[in-house]
Amino acid sequence: MSEGEKSDKKIYTFLAHAVTYATTPAIVGGFLLFYTLYIFSPNEKLFLETFGAICFFSIIMPVLFTFYLMRKEKVGNFHMKEREERTIPFAFAMAVSAISLLAVKLLGTNHEFFRIVLTFYLMGLGYVIINILRFKLSGHIFVFTASLLILTFFVDVRFVFLAPLIILIGWSRGRLKEHTFGEVAGSLAYSLVSFIIFSFLFQ
Repeated sequence: MSEGEKSDKKIYTFLAHAVTYATTPAIVGGFLLFYTLYIFSPNEKLFLETFGAICFFSIIMPVLFTFYLMRKEKVGNFHMKEREERTIPFAFAMAVSAISLLAVKLLGTNHEFFRIVLTFYLMGLGYVIINILRFKLSGHIFVFTASLLILTFFVDVRFVFLAPLIILIGWSRGRLKEHTFGEVAGSLAYSLVSFIIFSFLFQ
Protein backbone atom coordinates (compact mmCIF):
# COMPACT_ATOMS: atom_id res chain seq x y z
CA MET A 1 0.00 0.00 0.00
CA SER A 2 1.38 3.40 -1.00
CA GLU A 3 1.77 6.35 1.36
CA GLY A 4 -1.13 8.10 -0.37
CA GLU A 5 -3.42 5.12 0.13
CA LYS A 6 -2.42 4.90 3.80
CA SER A 7 -3.16 8.61 4.22
CA ASP A 8 -6.58 8.24 2.56
CA LYS A 9 -7.36 5.26 4.80
CA LYS A 10 -6.54 7.30 7.91
CA ILE A 11 -8.71 10.18 6.74
CA TYR A 12 -11.69 7.88 6.05
CA THR A 13 -11.27 6.17 9.42
CA PHE A 14 -11.06 9.53 11.19
CA LEU A 15 -14.22 10.68 9.41
CA ALA A 16 -16.00 7.45 10.36
CA HIS A 17 -15.08 7.96 14.03
CA ALA A 18 -16.22 11.59 13.89
CA VAL A 19 -19.60 10.61 12.42
CA THR A 20 -19.99 7.81 14.97
CA TYR A 21 -19.29 10.06 17.95
CA ALA A 22 -21.47 12.89 16.65
CA THR A 23 -24.43 10.55 16.14
CA THR A 24 -24.07 8.57 19.36
CA PRO A 25 -27.60 7.39 20.33
CA ALA A 26 -27.47 9.27 23.65
CA ILE A 27 -26.69 12.55 21.84
CA VAL A 28 -29.31 12.07 19.11
CA GLY A 29 -31.92 10.88 21.60
CA GLY A 30 -31.09 13.79 23.89
CA PHE A 31 -31.63 16.26 21.05
CA LEU A 32 -34.95 14.63 20.18
CA LEU A 33 -36.05 14.92 23.79
CA PHE A 34 -34.89 18.52 24.21
CA TYR A 35 -36.34 19.82 20.94
CA THR A 36 -39.74 18.13 21.18
CA LEU A 37 -40.10 19.21 24.79
CA TYR A 38 -39.17 22.76 23.81
CA ILE A 39 -41.91 22.70 21.16
CA PHE A 40 -44.68 21.12 23.22
CA SER A 41 -44.07 22.21 26.84
CA PRO A 42 -46.52 24.93 27.92
CA ASN A 43 -44.14 26.38 30.53
CA GLU A 44 -40.53 26.26 31.75
CA LYS A 45 -41.34 24.39 34.97
CA LEU A 46 -42.93 21.45 33.15
CA PHE A 47 -40.12 21.49 30.60
CA LEU A 48 -37.45 21.15 33.28
CA GLU A 49 -39.32 18.51 35.28
CA THR A 50 -40.02 16.34 32.25
CA PHE A 51 -36.55 16.78 30.76
CA GLY A 52 -34.94 15.86 34.07
CA ALA A 53 -37.09 12.77 34.58
CA ILE A 54 -36.53 11.37 31.10
CA CYS A 55 -32.80 12.16 31.09
CA PHE A 56 -32.31 10.46 34.43
CA PHE A 57 -34.28 7.29 33.72
CA SER A 58 -33.74 6.86 29.97
CA ILE A 59 -30.15 8.09 29.52
CA ILE A 60 -28.18 8.48 32.76
CA MET A 61 -29.28 5.28 34.54
CA PRO A 62 -28.75 2.94 31.54
CA VAL A 63 -25.30 4.45 30.87
CA LEU A 64 -24.22 4.17 34.53
CA PHE A 65 -25.56 0.61 34.72
CA THR A 66 -23.58 -0.34 31.61
CA PHE A 67 -20.43 1.16 33.15
CA TYR A 68 -21.13 -0.93 36.25
CA LEU A 69 -21.46 -4.11 34.16
CA MET A 70 -18.23 -3.25 32.33
CA ARG A 71 -16.43 -2.84 35.65
CA LYS A 72 -17.77 -6.22 36.78
CA GLU A 73 -16.64 -7.63 33.40
CA LYS A 74 -20.17 -8.72 32.54
CA VAL A 75 -19.90 -6.83 29.23
CA GLY A 76 -16.81 -5.95 27.23
CA ASN A 77 -17.79 -2.45 26.11
CA PHE A 78 -20.72 -0.35 24.92
CA HIS A 79 -20.86 -2.18 21.58
CA MET A 80 -21.86 -5.51 23.21
CA LYS A 81 -21.30 -7.62 20.11
CA GLU A 82 -22.27 -10.88 21.81
CA ARG A 83 -26.00 -11.50 22.23
CA GLU A 84 -25.47 -12.75 25.81
CA GLU A 85 -23.93 -9.39 26.75
CA ARG A 86 -26.91 -7.40 25.51
CA THR A 87 -29.69 -9.09 27.49
CA ILE A 88 -29.21 -7.55 30.94
CA PRO A 89 -28.29 -3.94 29.98
CA PHE A 90 -30.95 -3.74 27.27
CA ALA A 91 -33.66 -5.13 29.54
CA PHE A 92 -32.62 -2.71 32.30
CA ALA A 93 -32.71 0.23 29.89
CA MET A 94 -36.25 -0.55 28.79
CA ALA A 95 -37.42 -1.10 32.39
CA VAL A 96 -36.18 2.27 33.63
CA SER A 97 -37.37 3.96 30.43
CA ALA A 98 -40.86 2.69 31.24
CA ILE A 99 -40.57 4.63 34.51
CA SER A 100 -39.76 7.81 32.56
CA LEU A 101 -42.80 7.12 30.37
CA LEU A 102 -44.95 6.92 33.50
CA ALA A 103 -43.35 10.12 34.80
CA VAL A 104 -44.27 11.94 31.58
CA LYS A 105 -47.88 10.85 31.99
CA LEU A 106 -48.06 11.80 35.67
CA LEU A 107 -46.48 15.20 35.11
CA GLY A 108 -49.35 16.03 32.77
CA THR A 109 -47.24 16.77 29.73
CA ASN A 110 -48.79 17.76 26.40
CA HIS A 111 -50.70 14.87 24.79
CA GLU A 112 -48.75 15.14 21.54
CA PHE A 113 -45.45 14.92 23.40
CA PHE A 114 -46.64 11.85 25.29
CA ARG A 115 -47.59 10.29 21.96
CA ILE A 116 -44.06 10.96 20.69
CA VAL A 117 -42.43 9.44 23.77
CA LEU A 118 -44.72 6.40 23.67
CA THR A 119 -44.05 5.84 19.96
CA PHE A 120 -40.29 6.06 20.47
CA TYR A 121 -40.46 3.77 23.52
CA LEU A 122 -42.40 1.05 21.69
CA MET A 123 -40.06 1.28 18.71
CA GLY A 124 -37.17 0.92 21.13
CA LEU A 125 -38.82 -2.02 22.87
CA GLY A 126 -39.11 -3.89 19.57
CA TYR A 127 -35.51 -3.04 18.74
CA VAL A 128 -34.34 -4.40 22.09
CA ILE A 129 -36.32 -7.63 21.70
CA ILE A 130 -34.83 -8.24 18.25
CA ASN A 131 -31.31 -7.57 19.55
CA ILE A 132 -31.74 -9.85 22.55
CA LEU A 133 -33.34 -12.73 20.67
CA ARG A 134 -31.52 -12.76 17.36
CA PHE A 135 -29.83 -9.93 15.48
CA LYS A 136 -27.52 -7.07 16.44
CA LEU A 137 -29.11 -4.17 14.60
CA SER A 138 -27.27 -0.86 14.49
CA GLY A 139 -28.24 1.36 17.41
CA HIS A 140 -26.84 4.43 15.67
CA ILE A 141 -29.05 3.85 12.63
CA PHE A 142 -32.11 2.98 14.68
CA VAL A 143 -32.01 5.98 17.02
CA PHE A 144 -31.14 8.46 14.27
CA THR A 145 -33.80 7.15 11.87
CA ALA A 146 -36.46 6.89 14.56
CA SER A 147 -35.69 10.43 15.75
CA LEU A 148 -35.69 11.76 12.20
CA LEU A 149 -39.06 10.16 11.44
CA ILE A 150 -40.61 11.51 14.64
CA LEU A 151 -39.27 15.02 14.10
CA THR A 152 -40.31 15.05 10.44
CA PHE A 153 -43.87 13.80 10.91
CA PHE A 154 -44.70 15.21 14.36
CA VAL A 155 -42.74 18.48 14.50
CA ASP A 156 -41.37 19.95 11.24
CA VAL A 157 -41.30 18.32 7.82
CA ARG A 158 -38.07 20.15 6.99
CA PHE A 159 -36.14 17.65 9.12
CA VAL A 160 -36.48 15.27 6.15
CA PHE A 161 -33.50 17.02 4.59
CA LEU A 162 -31.29 15.29 7.19
CA ALA A 163 -32.20 11.89 5.70
CA PRO A 164 -28.97 11.58 3.61
CA LEU A 165 -27.05 11.44 6.89
CA ILE A 166 -28.43 7.92 7.36
CA ILE A 167 -26.20 6.77 4.50
CA LEU A 168 -23.18 8.48 6.08
CA ILE A 169 -23.89 6.89 9.47
CA GLY A 170 -24.32 3.46 7.88
CA TRP A 171 -21.03 3.89 6.03
CA SER A 172 -19.24 4.88 9.25
CA ARG A 173 -20.52 1.82 11.13
CA GLY A 174 -19.38 -0.44 8.31
CA ARG A 175 -16.05 1.36 7.94
CA LEU A 176 -15.28 0.78 11.61
CA LYS A 177 -16.43 -2.84 11.27
CA GLU A 178 -18.97 -2.38 14.05
CA HIS A 179 -21.82 -3.60 11.82
CA THR A 180 -22.35 -5.48 8.59
CA PHE A 181 -24.39 -4.08 5.71
CA GLY A 182 -27.21 -6.44 6.71
CA GLU A 183 -27.27 -5.10 10.27
CA VAL A 184 -27.38 -1.52 9.03
CA ALA A 185 -30.06 -2.21 6.41
CA GLY A 186 -32.05 -4.29 8.90
CA SER A 187 -31.99 -1.49 11.45
CA LEU A 188 -33.18 1.02 8.84
CA ALA A 189 -35.97 -1.30 7.69
CA TYR A 190 -37.09 -1.99 11.26
CA SER A 191 -37.13 1.74 12.06
CA LEU A 192 -39.37 2.51 9.08
CA VAL A 193 -41.77 -0.38 9.62
CA SER A 194 -42.10 0.09 13.39
CA PHE A 195 -42.68 3.83 12.99
CA ILE A 196 -45.47 3.24 10.49
CA ILE A 197 -47.11 0.68 12.77
CA PHE A 198 -46.93 2.61 16.03
CA SER A 199 -47.66 6.07 14.62
CA PHE A 200 -50.72 4.58 12.90
CA LEU A 201 -51.90 2.95 16.15
CA PHE A 202 -51.72 6.26 18.01
CA GLN A 203 -53.11 8.40 15.18
